[in-house]
Amino acid sequence: MRRLRKSFAFKLAFVYSVVFTLAFAVIFAAIYYMLEQALSQYTKKDLLDDSVEIMSAYRKGKIKALQGYISNEMEGDGPANKLIRVLDPDGHVVLSSDSALWGNLPLPKESDLDSNGPIVWSLRIPERPELKARAMAFLVGKYVVQEAVPVEWDSRLLARLREAFGVGLLLTVLVAIPSGWFMARRSSAQIRGIDRVARSIAGSADLSRRVPLRGTDDELDHLAKTFNLMVERLERFLRELHDMMDNTAHDFKTPLTRIRAMAETGLGTTNHEEIQGTLVQIMDECDRFLFLLDAIMDISQARTGILSLEKKEVPVRDLLVGILSLYSGVAEERGIRLNVAYPRDDELVLFADKKRLSQALSNIVDNALKYTSSGDTVAIWTRTEAGFAEICIADSGPGIPQEKIPRIFERFYRLDTSRSTPGRGIGLSLAKAYVEAQGGTIAVKSEPGSGSTFCIRLPTQ
Repeated sequence: MRRLRKSFAFKLAFVYSVVFTLAFAVIFAAIYYMLEQALSQYTKKDLLDDSVEIMSAYRKGKIKALQGYISNEMEGDGPANKLIRVLDPDGHVVLSSDSALWGNLPLPKESDLDSNGPIVWSLRIPERPELKARAMAFLVGKYVVQEAVPVEWDSRLLARLREAFGVGLLLTVLVAIPSGWFMARRSSAQIRGIDRVARSIAGSADLSRRVPLRGTDDELDHLAKTFNLMVERLERFLRELHDMMDNTAHDFKTPLTRIRAMAETGLGTTNHEEIQGTLVQIMDECDRFLFLLDAIMDISQARTGILSLEKKEVPVRDLLVGILSLYSGVAEERGIRLNVAYPRDDELVLFADKKRLSQALSNIVDNALKYTSSGDTVAIWTRTEAGFAEICIADSGPGIPQEKIPRIFERFYRLDTSRSTPGRGIGLSLAKAYVEAQGGTIAVKSEPGSGSTFCIRLPTQ
């Protein structure tokens, strides 16, 4: 009988392990499907928007206008990232961008193009079979217009997601086997609750669902907490991904438009020096654009807990010396006193990622100098308590209204008083993300007209 009970326990443990692993797989599959569909819809929307622009151009200037539209699109995207071609009723190519990297893409049947609007489908690029693309075809007058764009970034993102699934699945199996053995000796009620929630999430894609805890603090309750934590992190990851895509779609439009305008200006002149100056401006704008993109990616990774950190011993004195060296010239030029009070204990050391912590401090000091008037002071000092160290930066700027303090760490948020100063409203958000990713916090004390004090609090060794 004892052997029978033991055999049953092993079987039940195996069943529990399989259920937990399948629940993880089902949830991840649902997330993967939703993300794949969202990426596909974004690409399709861009293609359909282009079709509206192409039809409008044709109505205004017929085939010549289409030729101008194709030239403008190629200047912005390049022949590797977009193919546009126009064919006559006999299937002969009338206009086309450089198709060397694309080859001869297939077209839908003529009957499918009869006033049915644009047709969008997926295919592999003949000249680059390792890449997938989304293609569109539609009628414009008597011509057939075909446009195709690669979806390499989408494929890479989905591949990374599949890799993460593989690692997560392995960890799930390693955790599920011993957990299943312990759970086999308990009531299966909690397991049924987890299964119900997992199936509900998979069926409705509602990641707000959670497994109710029984309050027994046993293995089953711990499993339910772990499951809830996993779903919470997946929900946060999807929300952060959605926010990042919204931000990039909205806030990258301006710099890209500016770069395009610079390029058009350069094309409109034959003066060699003016062209060189325009190219330098475009390079500078591209550098700012790439920095902004890296910052947004770092913030998203920090908020979802996947930011890679290189933690090591960092003397606080070295941090402050670096800040003083970096900003003393700027402060002197603006007539601002930059006072740095070094810690009395020269051995005060933080365990942190020095590069990212320095970046966080630099962003706060840079803000302080921006909003401090000539003749005033920006002060930096440190203090320690119970295994933590604080680095504080105080300015004598206009201050921040209390109701707006929580919002200053949001991406792209800027106070009304800062609209006239240069910046993109991402510095404080990046600083907060870097500090919190290292187990620290940022506190702000401010009153309108009395300046602001930012304190970064991090654990010491």
